[in-house]
Amino acid sequence: MMKRISISNPLFVDIVREEVAAGGEIRIGAKGHSMRPFIRDGMDELILHPCNEYSFRKGAILLAELGEHRQVAHRVCRVEGEEITLRGDANLRLTELCGRADVIAEVVAVVRKGKRVEKGSPCWNRFRYLWPQTPFARRVALKLFTLLSEISRSRH
Repeated sequence: MMKRISISNPLFVDIVREEVAAGGEIRIGAKGHSMRPFIRDGMDELILHPCNEYSFRKGAILLAELGEHRQVAHRVCRVEGEEITLRGDANLRLTELCGRADVIAEVVAVVRKGKRVEKGSPCWNRFRYLWPQTPFARRVALKLFTLLSEISRSRH
């Protein structure tokens, strides 16, 4: 069984940056609800790799530092030169701006219940390409997801 530890954000960022710079694969627990339903808080782990030229494309998921004590793993909406616009799958309108230097790593896989969903796989691409882009459609999709999750939990 893998040991879990909790560390402060500044230390977390330093450790992840060092490991990623060394070319290592990092596995971190998912926190927050902004990437629902693809990434689930407390259930999933994110596999991080160093960025490459393909990391800064629309639909990629990047771990970025937005200020000193805030990190997000969100999808790329747009890249204009050095400026990157990110948005969580569950965010209706909210986007974040960061520079390439603020990007810590790319999320290349999500692990849920021991199963690894790789970047580029059919499941990954379903959320990358088919998840609604407009606020209204996202709201409807999130409500449906929540309803189906509650029904599934009540059956177990």
